[in-house]
Amino acid sequence: MKTRPAYIVAHHMVTPLGSGTAVNLDAIASGKSAVTANLHQVFQGQGICGALFSEEQWKQVRAPYDTDITNFEALLLHSIGAAIATTNFSLKDPETVLILASTKGNIGELQEGNEAAAERVGLHESAKKLGLLLNYHSRPLIVSNACISGMTALLVAKRLLQSGQYKRAVVAGADSISPFIIAGFKSFQALSASVCKPFDKERNGLNLGEGAATILLSTEPAGTCLAVSGGATTNDAMQFNRP
Repeated sequence: MKTRPAYIVAHHMVTPLGSGTAVNLDAIASGKSAVTANLHQVFQGQGICGALFSEEQWKQVRAPYDTDITNFEALLLHSIGAAIATTNFSLKDPETVLILASTKGNIGELQEGNEAAAERVGLHESAKKLGLLLNYHSRPLIVSNACISGMTALLVAKRLLQSGQYKRAVVAGADSISPFIIAGFKSFQALSASVCKPFDKERNGLNLGEGAATILLSTEPAGTCLAVSGGATTNDAMQFNRP
């Protein structure tokens, strides 16, 4: 049986380097990096080396939306809207599926004294809110598999298209940084106080970052596009035998 292809027909990303895939690629090609030492009052005076949006950048991302929107939700709205604007995709179309991916979501809302956190921290609440704001025909699907959330979401979209359930897929992922997240990573001493050095014998941790990205898939090619040819996930479970 011949499987349907899944073509990438549009994409967008927003990071502290800028908004747009081309903007980010040009910045990287010119040697720019958003990873730097940051000291922000929301981190309770504790510095962090990472790629974080400035206050001015957050204002620009959040400007078009209601004040009740969290930073995480604003990032998704920004990236999804920018990606869809370049195509004829409609989220009202029942043949289009919307998939949201995140590692942390709104977990940063779990701050001391935030009584509304319990109601808004769940990813299902963000999905419901974003579905309404984007005029989506149903409830968005959610993929939250830690560090592989984005890749898993793409594979889910690919399989849904290949099965014939949908003709188009909008896959978007986002994460923002908060004191709650920083505390978690610091608790197991995973953060580097300077720019990280992967694969170096002197490496001493990782750098956190925030941003969002959206990829639009279709069973029909459009212009010069790439096909998602394959992919897989696995669970390396351990088995213990009794002596």
